[in-house]
Amino acid sequence: MNTGVATIKETISDEAGLILQFANQGLEDLENCIAAIAGCNPAFITRRIYIGYFDTADFALHRAGAMLLVRRRGKRFIQTLSSTPPREPERAIEWCREVRAFMPDLMEHEQVLATQWDLSLKELAIEPAFVIKVRRRECRLKIGASTVDVVIDQGTIASGVHARPVSEVKLTLASGQPHTVYEAAACIFKSHRFTLSTMSQAMRGFSLAIGQPPEFSKFVPLTLDRQDSGDSAIIRILRGFQNHVLANHDAAADGRNPEGVHQLRVGLRRLRSALRLLRGIMPPEILGGLRQDARSAANACSAARNWDVFLTETLPKIVDGCENFGDFGSLQLAAERQRGEAYNSVRHMLSAEPYVRFHLALGMWIGGAEWQTCAMASPSLSGPATSFATAVLIDSHRRVHKRGEHFRRLSPQALHRLRVAAKNLRYIADGLGSMMGDVTRKQKRTRRYFRALSRLQTQLGYANDMATTRQLIEALGNDRWNTPAIWQAAGAVVGWSAHSVAESNVLLRMAWQAFRHCEPPWSHSSVQR
Repeated sequence: MNTGVATIKETISDEAGLILQFANQGLEDLENCIAAIAGCNPAFITRRIYIGYFDTADFALHRAGAMLLVRRRGKRFIQTLSSTPPREPERAIEWCREVRAFMPDLMEHEQVLATQWDLSLKELAIEPAFVIKVRRRECRLKIGASTVDVVIDQGTIASGVHARPVSEVKLTLASGQPHTVYEAAACIFKSHRFTLSTMSQAMRGFSLAIGQPPEFSKFVPLTLDRQDSGDSAIIRILRGFQNHVLANHDAAADGRNPEGVHQLRVGLRRLRSALRLLRGIMPPEILGGLRQDARSAANACSAARNWDVFLTETLPKIVDGCENFGDFGSLQLAAERQRGEAYNSVRHMLSAEPYVRFHLALGMWIGGAEWQTCAMASPSLSGPATSFATAVLIDSHRRVHKRGEHFRRLSPQALHRLRVAAKNLRYIADGLGSMMGDVTRKQKRTRRYFRALSRLQTQLGYANDMATTRQLIEALGNDRWNTPAIWQAAGAVVGWSAHSVAESNVLLRMAWQAFRHCEPPWSHSSVQR
């Protein structure tokens, strides 16, 4: 057994993949479905996977972005210490070595721990965090010109007395086109229902061991190549936006962190905005269906998000100022019941057949044959990406200005349309803005523009929250209120929100004027006011 110098492995992860999670353990006949996809009987390799993850009692390694595990392979034990640099999430570094037992030996990693994570080996008290035990069947499929690795796992993730079942299929692109992964998933969905996830078994294990909700994912603005064509840029934007949505499924379904459903809803809206760019280019019967599916899913998250804002932002402010004015405790309990029902609706949506089919259809459509045919036929997409981006950003900016005409006389419905237009502008700028030369050359003007846009969005969002508060209170009126103190608290909430709307109108008008006089960073004379 080699217990000497550890091997160092550095990898760059850019693979495309999906995790299909099943509600039951009945996956024994899945191999027949996989064979039908491949058109032959693939050679499955079956193994027993036994992996122990280790950390300190306060999970110091996990908090530092490190992971320590020991994998049993027959009579051998392989230890892995891995790291993901905080500014390079796609990059992974691993130190692997063989150890004598199913316990880590960190003596060889003393220098690595000190330099990479500033941890002293003498101060570390390593203990088991959780164990993954699964029966794994895996094979490689040839689908057209692409190859996809298939892993079927059934077993458990256990931490102390707590355990969660594992019943999933992971599809990973080995070579070829990313949409092939979605094609394989769509074939499986015909006979086996599943939900989509991006949360690895390791991350689920840490969530179980630490007792914390799954992590949500914020969108990171894309960096696109100015030399790309318009269709290549759109493909990358659509994939990036869809991946952002998928990355928040687990956090939204868990429900303990309000940011999960918020990021899911924003991601769906962002995705719908990107699809809107293709109106008049793509067949309306396909594009319209995808946009409607994205809109329906985002709307299904609206109630949960509204109750989150009411309970975590609006109500605490009112209670601070009116603590002895009514029964706010009962009001809060009623709101929490409504929020619970709203989150159940989100979970139902995420597992419902229409929503899963929407993602599978979108994933297959992006980069598919029909897309490529339409893109090549469209001058705006077949030309340089910068030309396409300029036209789209100018149009989006003009739409915001048009929706804001006669600002002082805008009705609540018109203000809502202005808010939607401002959001769409920001979503599109996050996707296309990196290709604009002016954005990098004129950073001061860029910061001023997006700061003004952000303030406008904030004030429009605040006005919308106050309008929504009254609707929420009306919905709570059916929650078996039976004391004057509860009605008194509800009246305080309605009165406070009405006063806040009047007060915020001044800030909203100031935000609009500041944005209206900001020149967009991608052109000097692109917008006629």
